[in-house]
Amino acid sequence: MKKRVISSALSALLAAGVLAGCGNTVKVPEASGTTEANTQETTETQTSDEKADVTVIHAATSAHPRPFTYIDEDGNLTGQNIELIKAVFDKLPQYELEIEVTEFSSIFTGIDAGTYDLGVNNIAKNPEREAKYLYTDPEMVNHYIAVVNKDIAIDSIKDLTELAGKKYTGPAGNDKTTVVENYNDAHPDKTITIDYTDADLLTLLYDVESGKEDFLIMDAPIYNGYYGPEFNLDVNIFDLSDVKSASYSYFIVAKDNTKLAEDINGALKQVIDEGISTEIDIKYLGEDFSPRITENK
Repeated sequence: MKKRVISSALSALLAAGVLAGCGNTVKVPEASGTTEANTQETTETQTSDEKADVTVIHAATSAHPRPFTYIDEDGNLTGQNIELIKAVFDKLPQYELEIEVTEFSSIFTGIDAGTYDLGVNNIAKNPEREAKYLYTDPEMVNHYIAVVNKDIAIDSIKDLTELAGKKYTGPAGNDKTTVVENYNDAHPDKTITIDYTDADLLTLLYDVESGKEDFLIMDAPIYNGYYGPEFNLDVNIFDLSDVKSASYSYFIVAKDNTKLAEDINGALKQVIDEGISTEIDIKYLGEDFSPRITENK
């Protein structure tokens, strides 16, 4: 933050009524040849002191999946997660936020190496990550939906047995794939075939639409906020609230960085309580997914 500094000589002139006029720039005679130099030196010293009090926070995101984090048509990094974390750091003047785009896996290895302080990528909890990183308070409450090929004749999904014998597609290690894996473990006589893949989400959605795959599971905000309205897919959508209770998304920091996590939590609560989070969610997700909770989930 730049501060305007008025030299003692200029202050004296102001007090004496030497400066006059309205709306125009007034040239003020300098008291000595050192006034300008002294003013510049004072300004630079104050600016340097202010910067010394600000800690730069290096955040990482993969710019995927949309609408949480992505590069827009003008080449700008944006999305619900991006605007939300910026709103959080607007409440934290002791920090300066810098966001870098990297591979998703590099968010975690970068935090491990100390390259990054913060992960911003609609991150869900799992035991392996929770053992290594600190999660902030939830930044979004989420629920799952099943995107099902239109030729599969079901009316609702209560426990996934309706899809026994069908083909699910999704990446290994994904929280949605874990839901299907857990179902298979509990129903060995009514299993679902899992086609593990690293294909992008739009490809998977087209695979379900075409019948190459039978269904996938995804976050309702992702489908409702982007893929559904953008691509007008001819598929059936089923709520999975009976299969999987509401889940949460978080920001993550290094395990030993408790101060940063606490500061983010305090500012995040303000952003939620003031309705800023709601505005951001509606803009990017079509509805409000702000968590109305105070405890850490």
